[in-house]
Amino acid sequence: MNNIIFEYHDVSASESLEAYTSKKLEKLFKRNELVIRADVFFKTENTSSDNTGMIAGIRLSTPGSRLFAEASQVTKAF
Repeated sequence: MNNIIFEYHDVSASESLEAYTSKKLEKLFKRNELVIRADVFFKTENTSSDNTGMIAGIRLSTPGSRLFAEASQVTKAF
């Protein structure tokens, strides 16, 4: 069983967002057995527009190392 941890910072928790993200991460877990955990971060940052500043980050843990990726959304997705 792979472990997915969700954290929300200034964003309301969303079951549909977690389900979508989990589905995508399961593909990654199946392709790479070494990935044992994913920490997913959803947050907002102050910007001049309501349509920007939505950020998603994922930290993948494997035995001995960690990978991190972050993306900023142009339109509101949360």
